[in-house]
Amino acid sequence: MNKCFYESEARRIADLNEIFGEVELTEDEQRILIWLAGWDEYTIENVLSVIRKAMAAEAKQLEATRP
Repeated sequence: MNKCFYESEARRIADLNEIFGEVELTEDEQRILIWLAGWDEYTIENVLSVIRKAMAAEAKQLEATRP
């Protein structure tokens, strides 16, 4: 592997940490995220987009159920 690959992977890990940084993950969950970071940037961006949409939908649903 070359330096560019590791720099790119580090950026993808940082993007994932933006979402999961404060969440306590199991070792298996951490391993999956590390594995996922090895995929191309397009894949990571789409996975993060789906996660962000799910988070926004959950927040909206919680907001709607508050009195």
